[in-house]
Amino acid sequence: MNKRLIVTDCESVIDYSRDAVVLCLGDKNLRVRGSDLTVNSFCFGQTDITGEIVCVEFV
Repeated sequence: MNKRLIVTDCESVIDYSRDAVVLCLGDKNLRVRGSDLTVNSFCFGQTDITGEIVCVEFV
């Protein structure tokens, strides 16, 4: 199971829930889907997400 994802060059968190996190990466957005998702840190363009990660997709 995928439990942790670290995303670099992240500009902002667009949407955040326990089931999905959408991050702005400049000209693209990244959606992380799963369950019990938590954004643990967001600093210096790096975002740390933990939980049961099921899917990562550009939207």
